[in-house]
Amino acid sequence: MRIFTLCLLFLTCTFQGCTSVNPGEGLTCLLQECSWEKGPSKERVALVIGNDIYRDGPDDCDEETPMGSLSKGSELRFNNLCSSVEDADDMTETLRKKLKFNVIIKRTNVGRDQMKQAMAEFTQYLHSHPNSIGLFYFSGHGLEAGGETYLIPARFEPIPFPPGKTEVSSDDLQKASVTGSDILNMFTPDPNDRKKVTNRGNIVIFDSCRNSGEKNEDNKGGLRIKKGSEVVSVNPGASIDTRSIPDRTLVAFATRRGTTADSGKKGENSPYTGSLLKFISKPDLSISEVFEEVKRVFNNEAPEEVTQEKQLPSVLRGEDPEGRFFDTYYPAGKGAGGAGSRW
Repeated sequence: MRIFTLCLLFLTCTFQGCTSVNPGEGLTCLLQECSWEKGPSKERVALVIGNDIYRDGPDDCDEETPMGSLSKGSELRFNNLCSSVEDADDMTETLRKKLKFNVIIKRTNVGRDQMKQAMAEFTQYLHSHPNSIGLFYFSGHGLEAGGETYLIPARFEPIPFPPGKTEVSSDDLQKASVTGSDILNMFTPDPNDRKKVTNRGNIVIFDSCRNSGEKNEDNKGGLRIKKGSEVVSVNPGASIDTRSIPDRTLVAFATRRGTTADSGKKGENSPYTGSLLKFISKPDLSISEVFEEVKRVFNNEAPEEVTQEKQLPSVLRGEDPEGRFFDTYYPAGKGAGGAGSRW
């Protein structure tokens, strides 16, 4: 059986452009940008996606473009971003070297089908390793409307607007994007129980906007997203229902609902990812404390009177029945008191 498995891996790598390294050191897939490496007994598996190319033509970017800013015109389209690939690269490096994630699937500038394929690979590995901790990270354009988050794939195919209107149907948008529900469903193996997870715990990070696009010229709101004849998006929009978040799963957003998240300059990180990378590798912070520290950075930078448009990160949590994840899991090591994580 072992010989058969090794042969299968060899054949897979032959056709996918993978390189096998010394026995015991794992399998590194160059073309697919993933790595199965020998690691700690407690599996840590991550799916990292960064998209910043959203239109055909020159790969130029506007450093002032928020991660949800729409191109103006007769169709729904998005401008290029400058820092999402850099964010994904640096997040991958931190997860691998400082947080000892031993399985990382990374994709950059990928379309919807490629995102879905990577999600399937991640899901399969996660569910086959019940002792694992899972992490999903996305940097790129995003929208939120009617309690749903839409992650926008690279090279987004524009959706035409009806004559004289700035609106799209939720069905069209869902077919062209990956939804927050799609992401949360990766962690629950039982389709009849979307709250139950079988692994140790999960972290979901959305470094993207949570509004419905830019305001119209009449200042009456953003992009209208319709479900049938009903408009489901009026800024600031509804948030994800916490009852839909799987147990032992933390969902971190770069900003509050109804607001935009800033992207970074070329060669730099976005403000949110830059702050997250600083704190997530500190050994004396639990997972809850990591994201509280990130929120504190933005709160301290905010003026005394916070405007509706100000970027302020937010966090939602599923239930933690045994109290064994949010406050006892230290991503980078032990707690301040020297006690190791129960995980």
